[in-house]
Amino acid sequence: FVVTRAFHSYGAFDTNAIENIQNAQKAGFSVDATSVYMFPCTTKSPSAQQQMQWMINNLTVYGLQYNMIWIDVEANPKA
Repeated sequence: FVVTRAFHSYGAFDTNAIENIQNAQKAGFSVDATSVYMFPCTTKSPSAQQQMQWMINNLTVYGLQYNMIWIDVEANPKA
C-alpha cells in the first residue's frame, strides 16, 4: 500500500500528492491500496475541519481516487 501526504503542517495542500498518487496507481497500486494523510495546522485559521475539506476538494478537482485519509496528530516543533 501507499500513503502520501496531501496537506502540509503549515496549512496548505501538498501538490506533490497529485503526481505521487498518479504514479502509485500507474505502478499497479489499486485505489484500495492508495491513501493520503494530512497534518492539520492548529496554529492558524481555518479550522482543521476546513483544512480537511480544502484537501478533499483539491484531490477531487484533480480526479484523484484514494481509499482512506489518515490524520497525523503531533506537536509541530515549528509552531
